[in-house]
Amino acid sequence: MTPATAPDQVLESVAAEDDLPRLARDIASVLQPAAQSRGFCLWLVGSVGAGKTTIAGHILHALGLPARVPVLSPTYTYLQEYKFPDGRVFAHMDLYRGTAIEALEDAGIFAGISAYSGVLIEWPPQGNTAASAAAEGYAPTHILAIEPVDDGQRRRYQLSVAR
Repeated sequence: MTPATAPDQVLESVAAEDDLPRLARDIASVLQPAAQSRGFCLWLVGSVGAGKTTIAGHILHALGLPARVPVLSPTYTYLQEYKFPDGRVFAHMDLYRGTAIEALEDAGIFAGISAYSGVLIEWPPQGNTAASAAAEGYAPTHILAIEPVDDGQRRRYQLSVAR
């Protein structure tokens, strides 16, 4: 996966949970070209309870994962693979507990990451470990920042292209 070269904001939307399938289709339309060619790495950034796993599921379904396949949080497994009917394979990762990124790398959790059509990472590495992410092949091509809106019922979703 090749990191994108411009920090352009691609989309900004404020959405309630009922709006997420539509929003996920918009996000999937941005990610789909990369998924068909070089692959993408989407970092999902937001606080606990922001809805990262929920939107990840909607995005995977919008990309073509059958609706009958549930998308669950990979918090305790770190990595969940999803095989699509067309043969593509996507990875959904959660690094919340992965404070020792080096230990995960040593365990091979990132081995073969470039073979996926797309990777969605919740709780991506921060600080110095974010710099090593590029070397290991899981630097972001896109970043989806999720923040609550003042009314407590909606979230602001900002999809940007990573630099």
